[in-house]
Amino acid sequence: MSLRHSLCVAACLLAASTAPGPAAALPAAAATHVETPPASTDDEASRIEQSLQTSPKPALAAAERQLARLPVTDPARSRWLAIGAEAAYALALPATAVKYTKEALDRPGLDPEMQQRLTIALAQAEDLSGHSNESIKLMMTVIGTLEQGGFDPQYMVDALSARAAAYYSLGNFRAALADLLRAYPLTPERGPRTIKADIATSLGNVYAAIEDREHAEQFYKEAIDDSVANASWVRASIAEYSLATVYRRQGEWARSAEYFEQSLRHSKLSDDTQGVAYAQFGLAQVAEKLGEFDRAERMYLASLPVFAEAGDILPQANIARGLASIALQRKQYPLALRQIERSLALAGTIEEFDLTYRLFELRAEVEYAMGDFKAAYLSQKKSGEVKQKWLEARNNESLSEMRVRFDTERQAQQNALLTKENQLNASKLAEQRQTTRLYVVSVVALLLVLGLLVFLAYRSKQVRKRLAAQALTDELTGVANRRHVMAVLSAEVERARRYRTPLTIAMFDLDHFKQINDRFGHAAGDEVLQAFARWLHDSLRKTDCFGRIGGEEFLAVLPHTALEEARTVMERMRYGVLALSYPMLEEQLQPSVSIGLAMLSEDDASVEALVARADDAVYRAKEAGRNRVES
Repeated sequence: MSLRHSLCVAACLLAASTAPGPAAALPAAAATHVETPPASTDDEASRIEQSLQTSPKPALAAAERQLARLPVTDPARSRWLAIGAEAAYALALPATAVKYTKEALDRPGLDPEMQQRLTIALAQAEDLSGHSNESIKLMMTVIGTLEQGGFDPQYMVDALSARAAAYYSLGNFRAALADLLRAYPLTPERGPRTIKADIATSLGNVYAAIEDREHAEQFYKEAIDDSVANASWVRASIAEYSLATVYRRQGEWARSAEYFEQSLRHSKLSDDTQGVAYAQFGLAQVAEKLGEFDRAERMYLASLPVFAEAGDILPQANIARGLASIALQRKQYPLALRQIERSLALAGTIEEFDLTYRLFELRAEVEYAMGDFKAAYLSQKKSGEVKQKWLEARNNESLSEMRVRFDTERQAQQNALLTKENQLNASKLAEQRQTTRLYVVSVVALLLVLGLLVFLAYRSKQVRKRLAAQALTDELTGVANRRHVMAVLSAEVERARRYRTPLTIAMFDLDHFKQINDRFGHAAGDEVLQAFARWLHDSLRKTDCFGRIGGEEFLAVLPHTALEEARTVMERMRYGVLALSYPMLEEQLQPSVSIGLAMLSEDDASVEALVARADDAVYRAKEAGRNRVES
């Protein structure tokens, strides 16, 4: 995934949720050592390569001019194809990048260093096209070759940076962090290719994705200071955009808007059209959160043509989502539904399940506001189904990535062994063969021992995880138990007080539950509790925590949620409970729920005091006739 394209992925996903996610993508690995072209184009190519990372648009234009002029057989064509591919990657133009790299790699007579450069460019283009596993496979081969030595050391920096970008695209932040920390001490402060400011921005992105704000800010500010000091406006705008996204996720709107504005200003200084669009997109997100809907709409519409021209589907889908949310706030319900359908159609073309299930949640809100409760329930149900599909897809991607890594590393090991065998001295061949046999036996034995140790460690870890889960999970429903929920609530109360953010809890108490046990038996009561727990899981946000705290009582913790916002959601959920199905009740009784809300205040001396207020609210709901929300 390219620098600009991945920035949009992270920002777009965050636009739909407060859940953690990637704040920005990893900067692209830059140009590497090149084969020597004819003297007629050598000076210009060198000049373009020196400025490629800071001025990719002029670099692409220069490459296109040269490629239109040079004959197919001209040796200089390979170098200009590499320049064009790298510039297209920086500008998030995947089709152009793939086209140039494949044409160059098909040319005969490429020297090994140009082969490495083009393979890195192809890996970046594949990642940009959404084929991140293929990108990782290519980089495994390159890195394996580089580790044998004989090339410019910065090739390793470029390759590690490219592989980290692909890992980041797949959400494998641990692997991305390992590659970046390996590259960081090897990276030069200055140069035409990947430099320390690029790796610093990438590290900031990974730390932001794993919610380590302290380290994310440290690396972002390092990249910004270095880029501004050297008038590298493109790099500065990228790091500023990423830091602004971190602040937006934390609800620090003023600081977020400040850095988005800086990113916009620096993008304009470098004539970076895409950078301007991303900054406008970020400012639109902030304006939407602050309720400045006219400004948000204006910014969304200003950035849309740039993404449409580049063929970036995901940002277009998220702009439609943003416009739908604005229309909902303005009570323009038909317009909101049209924008949601447009966003769903776009997201469907790239199988963006994460965005899709959030769009169904938004559609449920619109339908609920229109009074179409049945449609709202179906949309909420569809959201849960798509969310499950998204989680399964992420698991499959991880398995596929492990398979690619294993196959590639095995091939690299075989290639290294063959190379060593070909270099054997004839006079020592017999001795070397014996040594090789002993080596193979030793390696196999060692691998067997290591495999056994890994297996035993894995089994031990699984047992510990199961025991830990049992200690924190309600046995009947499979959701969090009272101990777990109260621990989470204590942590959220501390966080809310530290950052002065709203926090509301919701207490759920199923009405007439004793009648269910008395009339239909405890098995029916268990079925009701299990169905209700599943419904809560599908209905609440993934940032919310809930669990069973006793009998028919459940408690939900709603971070970053004010009381009125929580009341709106709970009213919708109260109606949703009435649509649940319980086969063992034979439709003779439809349980309802009484809900009590309490928002954290300075008067709450303890967590227990907050819970007690929510419990009092449930009691008032019961006294007022049940099937109510009280606060």
